Amino acid sequence: MTVVIFAALIWKVIDFLRMLANFKNQKSGIITQLTAWVGGVLIVILGAHAEVTKALILPGSTQTLGSLDIASLIILGLLISSFASSLVDVKQAVDSSDSSAVPSLLGSTSILSAVASVVGAVPNTIATLPTDAPVSPSVEGSPVVELTPSTQTPPVTT
Repeated sequence: MTVVIFAALIWKVIDFLRMLANFKNQKSGIITQLTAWVGGVLIVILGAHAEVTKALILPGSTQTLGSLDIASLIILGLLISSFASSLVDVKQAVDSSDSSAVPSLLGSTSILSAVASVVGAVPNTIATLPTDAPVSPSVEGSPVVELTPSTQTPPVTT
């Protein structure tokens, strides 16, 4: 089992390097794999410090999750998340009908464009600094500019 998990890490690192070589067309895959690795490492580190899981004995070992050093936790997180990513790859290869397809992370309706559309819909309520703003001294001697709300009407988006 250990060989399979290490092989999965090597497989995913090679896939990741291939995706990096074609960065423009593979952004979603790159972000997905990075997210899996970061998530795997964070979950393992969290598990090592949580009372409910730190006494968990690792399969094929006598060590508990809570007794591992940070380097071991990082490697374990990378191994587990790479193994999970490899299982997803196998599932996608077997599922020829694409019945378990999920939307692309960076597709036409990506998270980034959704956030941008929400932020763009919020009216601009930031105060602007008029060119003739009164300046008054502060407590420590540096000037303080008094801000007044903008008199411009923000554009309305529908």
